Amino acid sequence: MSGNTRRIAPMSSSKDGFVSFSEREIICLFWKRPMIKAKILELVTPVFPGCLALDDVTTIWLRDQEPGFVIKSLLCDVAPVGLTSRQRGKAGYRAAIKLMTIPEIKDHLSTIRQPDFDPGSYATKGYLLRGSIRTNGFSIQLAAFKLKELQAVRYRRFPEDRLPSRLTTTVGGLDYYLMEIRNIARTKEDVMELWPNCAPDQIKILSVDLGQAYVVGAYASLPNSTCDTIKGTSQNASTAMDISTVSNLAPVTMLSSSPQPQVFYNLSVKQKAVSQPTFKFRRWTEDQKKLVPAGAAKSVQDIESDLPPLRGQDASVVDYVEEIQVVEDQLQEFYNGSNMRYQRHSFDASRAREEEFRTIADRLLSMIGGSVGAKRSEDDMVVIAIGLGQFASRSGLSSLHGTFFAFFVCLVGASS
Repeated sequence: MSGNTRRIAPMSSSKDGFVSFSEREIICLFWKRPMIKAKILELVTPVFPGCLALDDVTTIWLRDQEPGFVIKSLLCDVAPVGLTSRQRGKAGYRAAIKLMTIPEIKDHLSTIRQPDFDPGSYATKGYLLRGSIRTNGFSIQLAAFKLKELQAVRYRRFPEDRLPSRLTTTVGGLDYYLMEIRNIARTKEDVMELWPNCAPDQIKILSVDLGQAYVVGAYASLPNSTCDTIKGTSQNASTAMDISTVSNLAPVTMLSSSPQPQVFYNLSVKQKAVSQPTFKFRRWTEDQKKLVPAGAAKSVQDIESDLPPLRGQDASVVDYVEEIQVVEDQLQEFYNGSNMRYQRHSFDASRAREEEFRTIADRLLSMIGGSVGAKRSEDDMVVIAIGLGQFASRSGLSSLHGTFFAFFVCLVGASS
């Protein structure tokens, strides 16, 4: 596809195992298969009857098509038309994707770039395909723009007095609005401006720090008037909690200048406890790989161990492809067989880990008098501060802090 025999195209990171393809590269790849080539020509001929060469298809025909047209026609039936609201809801992301022509995209961008454009009137939702995919050979990921986030650029061009608070909304984009609280609320006056109807000493604060050995380390600072109520709630919830999952939930009394002592509640969650569903799925997978199926000569574990390396001094992509073609049927039967056994266990493990996350989130919210699924009361002023420190995990288990962070933000955002 690249025209250079010494270059592997397209290039992508070997760390995640995914390869990226643009729509032009998809056509070049499919052009070598006669059946798919005939399908491509069926799409091209009605528009350009004389366009039969590969260069003409990729340069003349493709440039006039909307981004994602090739993906919809050859790979995935996205952006269905004629669906009812109920059918569209059941279709999920497949129906949320939009295909816009080049003139429609230009009109859309010119509208939001007008000087008198009001971002508050922007109500376009859904996803717009970028015209590229990522795949690891088993699954396909579609790259897309989220149309609701396109107003982030417009919000940053408004004067400061018209911008919403960065602590109370993320409508301008997560990358711009997720900031350290000390850079926004620096003085008592800043706090009173953010919450004009609430005294600073009546605000509940939940501070969450994310890490590797401890997925969550948190403490809650509560107003003195609500300490007794929250204390009773936390103690009751702690008795029903598995001690292997959450530990060190206890009130700590701190002396202060106020007539009553301040009370903080600490919570720590170890990664070893949260990873138990992953451990169980990993042990099951390794046991199943050791078994030799009926009619097979080797187990899946022996097959994967004997494959040529893809990295290192003796790495060879050619040797790996030749060997994988010989044993591809047995590997496909194990990972993607008709009995769906591997997929079922993988799905159960992901659901179990999600329940672990839900339990942790419920314990965090119970520290400030809330719970999962409960709507925050209007007179209940709460600030949840999450540490945004970035680090890389080089040894041991993969860190779960990023996964839990995304889960917790979506869950709390839906309940606030």
